Amino acid sequence: MIADLHKTLPERVMTSVKSWTKNRSGLVSFEMKPYDFYKNFSLDLFPDDENHWSIRIVKNRKTIFNNDEEMMDFIRSANSSTAGLFNINSQSQENGYKSVYFTAIVPVDIPSHGPTHSFVV
Repeated sequence: MIADLHKTLPERVMTSVKSWTKNRSGLVSFEMKPYDFYKNFSLDLFPDDENHWSIRIVKNRKTIFNNDEEMMDFIRSANSSTAGLFNINSQSQENGYKSVYFTAIVPVDIPSHGPTHSFVV
């Protein structure tokens, strides 16, 4: 029974997120300092695509999900949670640059008159 719950938990979290965000969700992130303290509590990510959600939140501090697969990738990366501490290791980062980011799913207001997005934090 617990194994079944563990298998279905990411899908249940995603269903809940879609419900409370009305299918309009994205991510916001905040850099956590000092790195040496937070690195012990963070999850390491090694994205191989510069368009990965983790790279976009480092560059922009916010992003919308491009699709359901991307949202599920975040939820699974956060251990079936809607937020997490991530140490993002990008191939394009300068050598020696280290940072941990608190990243969370938030509702996004998408106006009908344009492509801009307003994040509800």
